[in-house]
Amino acid sequence: AQAFSRLNANYGQNLKVWNENIRFEGGDSSTVAYINNTNVSGVTCNTYNGASIGDCTNLHNTDARTIHAINSTFDNNYDIDAGGMYRKWYIDVNVQDLDNQPSPNASVVLKEANGFTVGTANTGSDGGTVRFIAKEYYEDSSNVMVYTPHNISVVMSGYSNATTVNLSTGGPYGFYGNR
Repeated sequence: AQAFSRLNANYGQNLKVWNENIRFEGGDSSTVAYINNTNVSGVTCNTYNGASIGDCTNLHNTDARTIHAINSTFDNNYDIDAGGMYRKWYIDVNVQDLDNQPSPNASVVLKEANGFTVGTANTGSDGGTVRFIAKEYYEDSSNVMVYTPHNISVVMSGYSNATTVNLSTGGPYGFYGNR
């Protein structure tokens, strides 16, 4: 992402100042934007007499588009005037046995707090990591809908286990399929 400041003067009538790293404008409700694996931070605010002039945000959505921010941060410094934003994160699940060895052919299910199944995956014959993209929340100018905590359940030959992860508080999370 590129940081920028933009200063527009309307010939002495008004002064409009934007101090933003990412600004979305001109889209409609059918417009979708994806921000993947990005740390947007360090917005520099223009000031006058010690006070900030204009908006001072790392991310600003001014139109009706929907933003999907996946594994991305904004220093919790963003503004949603219109449209909305889904905050999503990777959940990587490693299933291990009591000796901390990968557990092959384990079935992993991820569910949102509302019971909706995000996905089902299998660790495969090598017991590899399973990755899901999970919603933390959706926010628009008047509403926030929270999808966390999530439930992760694992079933494998002769064993099962489940745990809850809260995307609002972070990880990491260890997961053992046969304890």
